[in-house]
Amino acid sequence: MKRALLIIIYSILSCQFSIINCQLTFSKGEEVFSTWEGFEVDKLASIWLIKRFVAPDASIIVYPKGEIITRGVQFDTPHSKISRQFNISTFESLITHYKIDDKKLLNLGKLIHDIEINIWERKVYQESREIEESIIEILDRGEDNDEIINTSNGYFDRLFTNISDELELVGQ
Repeated sequence: MKRALLIIIYSILSCQFSIINCQLTFSKGEEVFSTWEGFEVDKLASIWLIKRFVAPDASIIVYPKGEIITRGVQFDTPHSKISRQFNISTFESLITHYKIDDKKLLNLGKLIHDIEINIWERKVYQESREIEESIIEILDRGEDNDEIINTSNGYFDRLFTNISDELELVGQ
């Protein structure tokens, strides 16, 4: 009991008095980002954004759903500052939080929004269905979290390289 209490106190102090959105930095300067299991387009795109533009050396920790996250910057969990809301995807939340203004990333954000937020409506962009289908295929073929993350990161690398400055609307 005493040991558990000391661990909790240490965790709080290590997270600069913020349990919900703490960020731990190790001696190597490595950051940790943490989320819950349950991959889908928005979460995988967010992991890619973190690894490519926010903190390339960051570790991504995937906790079982519902488990208390004890390390790193939380994202895409109910109580995290960086999460999906009724009108914004986690990917868009990351872009806003880290003040990213790259046009291609903003366009990718529109596509993720179309998939994640515009879930029940007709898709706005031609590319949205293709992205969704590709990620479903990656999820179906993936054997573990690392494989799914690595494969989806490669997919988003290619998508980012090929994304146009003007997205094609459905019906154009």
